[in-house]
Amino acid sequence: MRLSLILLLSIFLVACSNNDGEKTTDHPTNAEATNKNDFPTSKEVYDYAQSEFDSLTNSGDNYITEKHDELVIQKTAHYFDIDYETANQLYMEEATRRKDGTKFKATTEHSSEMTMELFKLLQPNMTYEEVTSLTNLEGTLDPLMSSPSEGIESYKYDGVGYSSPSLMFFDGKLANTSQAGLIATPDLSLDGYSQLVKGMSLSEVISLLGEGEYTGFMHSPNSGLLTSYTYKLNNHYIQFGFYDEFLFEVPTLPTN
Repeated sequence: MRLSLILLLSIFLVACSNNDGEKTTDHPTNAEATNKNDFPTSKEVYDYAQSEFDSLTNSGDNYITEKHDELVIQKTAHYFDIDYETANQLYMEEATRRKDGTKFKATTEHSSEMTMELFKLLQPNMTYEEVTSLTNLEGTLDPLMSSPSEGIESYKYDGVGYSSPSLMFFDGKLANTSQAGLIATPDLSLDGYSQLVKGMSLSEVISLLGEGEYTGFMHSPNSGLLTSYTYKLNNHYIQFGFYDEFLFEVPTLPTN
């Protein structure tokens, strides 16, 4: 049976914070988009604001209400050479006409299942609400792995293929992620393996083996961040663990 190193280790207390990144995309000037003498319509303001929203938040993946709502309207106002209040009013007129339940909405469809791309975005100390906002997915509480009296909640997610990623929260903060099967596990290079040394950085290991299947993380203020990657050798799965992105041991290969 394929075992995850993450699930073999004890649950740790989390104490790290997550900062969402921000992406920007160049847009044509307002002179290119609309003549300065022409007052923009609510639809033009709405469409441009939505495109800015997608650009700044990676189509809603990194959306932070208190950060991006005002920024999007500011950029839209500057683009059309109108004041902030007018841009906001025109946007809301169009949004109300469309009966949109939220101020901003990503135009890109989210996956209905957890993907490796989404799984890699998860960071220690996220709340369940932040995970839900990031992935647009709801987990199912696993009563067997949860212990409310100890502040532990474990959620299962539908993943692509046969995978069923697991996320564990301690005192409301994401402490442990684990998955297998979100992508096909790459083969282990024996030539690369022979050059591995304990203490190598993650980037050095990847340069020798290629990137393995990312299987999750565990974080502790006392022990640092543990991440794991898996490779396949014949019918065996070989897992490599990294503490703070440094290889803590070279795993022994099976003899058969």
